[in-house]
Amino acid sequence: MKIERPDYYSKFTCTADKCGDTCCRGWEVDIDDDANEYYQLAPGEFAKEVRASIREEETEDGHARFFPLTADGNCPFLDRTGLCRIILQMGEGALCTTCREYPRYYIEAGDYSQQDLSLSCPAVAEIFFAEDGPISYTLTEDEGAEDTNSSAGTAPMLALGTALVPVTVLPGTNFAPVTVPVAVTAAVPVTARCQEMRSSAFRRSLRQETRK
Repeated sequence: MKIERPDYYSKFTCTADKCGDTCCRGWEVDIDDDANEYYQLAPGEFAKEVRASIREEETEDGHARFFPLTADGNCPFLDRTGLCRIILQMGEGALCTTCREYPRYYIEAGDYSQQDLSLSCPAVAEIFFAEDGPISYTLTEDEGAEDTNSSAGTAPMLALGTALVPVTVLPGTNFAPVTVPVAVTAAVPVTARCQEMRSSAFRRSLRQETRK
């Protein structure tokens, strides 16, 4: 697997209770199968509270598990100090994939994976806009073997379906014109730097709209 990341990727660290706009508020957290299995088998009173908080809804794919928001719009496990009670009580390894991976996201095509960070996270935005000069991308393969052909001048690759498309980031903008060597007629207003096509986020939005 070839993995490409921007130079600022490794600079991200969650600011936890210091964050001015926590990701633990305003969206329901999907619970993946592995996390659900862990919660169902975990011992202790806190694990019982976690299990009692899980909700399920039928979907076209079968069913979805999630933690519903509280009346004030928070995750039920966000404490008054802005920290996650699941981490405090069970450790970071007990987090669902959604919480563990955000704001990281991945675009894959064949044996290529582009990994980046979402600008919806304030900590990422602070890093992103503090950067001077062009952003460089590092291509690695087989557990960190750096590709010597990768450089700051190499265009990042955006996965559209099964095609890899070179994109050029316009200075001072959040968009990139994409010249697609396949049957696509319009420019696509997306860039490797701020792409929000996370399927779990889409499902959460759809559920919330359906309930209204």
